[in-house]
Amino acid sequence: MYEATERLVEVAPIDTLYFRARPNQNAATDGVRATIDLRDPAGTANYYLWDQFIDGVRTVAPDTLVRVRVVTSDELYNGRRVRAFQPFDGIAVRSGQEVRIRQYSISEAMWRYYWALGQQTDGDASPFGVPPASVRGNVANRTRPDARALGYFSVSQVAERVARVP
Repeated sequence: MYEATERLVEVAPIDTLYFRARPNQNAATDGVRATIDLRDPAGTANYYLWDQFIDGVRTVAPDTLVRVRVVTSDELYNGRRVRAFQPFDGIAVRSGQEVRIRQYSISEAMWRYYWALGQQTDGDASPFGVPPASVRGNVANRTRPDARALGYFSVSQVAERVARVP
């Protein structure tokens, strides 16, 4: 038997989804990226996670080159309008493709979990890099408490926008 507790947090809506070249890049060689605008709610700490689907295929998955989840806290933009954010700035989209962006509200605990997981999986292989270690989630093994459970149980509200690349 396993047990986990999580908190559902309201998500800010995505105001717009559009397509632009990466800032300070050459669109002719680099392509365009899915870009969003949103307004972060003021007065509360908010944490976000994003997913992107191109023609129905999720761009972050175990069998893709992109394996790190895009997460952030609103520490630097609390209560402000966020403009021209490209959560998947490394993934170019082509004319005619359908792009779906999902913005999830996540708890601070889940944000910390993904941040730690990213630190473990995105090491730089330098002598000063973070050594690999298991990242503790919020799942507990109640049948065998000494057997650590892996993973994180989450619950999220979702805001979504869909658009076709011109």
